[in-house]
Amino acid sequence: MLKTPAEFPHPGSTAWLEPHGEEVRILQRNADGTALVALVHRPPLGGTASDTRTVEAAHLHPRQEAAIGIKPKRRRRAA
Repeated sequence: MLKTPAEFPHPGSTAWLEPHGEEVRILQRNADGTALVALVHRPPLGGTASDTRTVEAAHLHPRQEAAIGIKPKRRRRAA
């Protein structure tokens, strides 16, 4: 089930964790406002239980730039 991509912030989706922008996969959303996530390794090394952690859902972001605090650049219109 979790191999199928899902939309952020649902279980199965990819997210980035602040403040360093680590890529994670959301495994479970908890009623107390936390989420169980697994670190994503590139290339995959095979996960262990130590690759999972519980984090505040507010620390998860749909884009890496948002997780590390980079604001999107405004595009100028051509005149």
